[in-house]
Parts: sequence; structure tokens; C-alpha cells
Amino acid sequence: MLPTSSWLEVNGPGIYKSQPWEYQNDTLTGSVWYTTTKGSSNRRSNFRTIFATVLDYPYKTNSVRLGAFSNQVTNIAQITMLGYNTALKWKPTEDGIMVEFPPKNEIDRLELKHAWTLKITLTAQWPLNVLTEGFNLV
Repeated sequence: MLPTSSWLEVNGPGIYKSQPWEYQNDTLTGSVWYTTTKGSSNRRSNFRTIFATVLDYPYKTNSVRLGAFSNQVTNIAQITMLGYNTALKWKPTEDGIMVEFPPKNEIDRLELKHAWTLKITLTAQWPLNVLTEGFNLV
């Protein structure tokens, strides 16, 4: 299987079954791009799933800062990485959340390469009107 098709097989839900989120690019970590569940209206409807595609592996810290969740940390039920079957550890920070990546050798063993998609599942529907910081509006 070609590398691109293998990557799409794992990360497809964050691509094919999604649409750009109103706030697409995280300014705390510029290599993170957001999408949401397809069919959600970015402005009028609420949704429960956000995908964060991380384009640069965080070698130094093995974790990534996400500013999207600074005001709504209590709404996060679980964070997983597509292709990795265990929930990821995360914690609130002053400016968002810090998500810990699985050990690099486990990611490599599963052949998760090039970009990594986090699936953030919320406990409640996301109130879009409370967020204005931490993003580049597109």
C-alpha cells in the first residue's frame, strides 16, 4: 500500500467525514489544524467531535499544546489518536490543554507517520460563541 493511502486509511475520519472548523489553525501550535464532524454548521449548530491534525511530531516534549480548549476544558470527555486504540493523557494549562503523545516507538510500530490526527470527543455540545482566542480565523 502506498504511504499516502495507508495514512488516509487511518486518518480518513478527520478528512473525509469532516469539514473545516470555523477556527481552523491553532496559533499556540501553528502546525495543528482543526476540522469538525461533517454536517455540523460552524455557526449555528453544535457538535461533539473535533479533529486536530498535528503536522509536526513534538520530539522535544512528546506533547502538543492546543489553545482551542482554554475556555471549555470541562467539556472534554476523551482524546484519542486515530490508529492508536488507547485514550491519551491530557491536562489543562493556562492557555489551553497539553496532550501527551504515545511513545514514539509505539507510533512507529503502528506505522503512524507524517501527520497525526487527534479525535477530541466532548461531553456536551460545543458552544462556539465562547471562543475567540488562540486561533487564526479563516
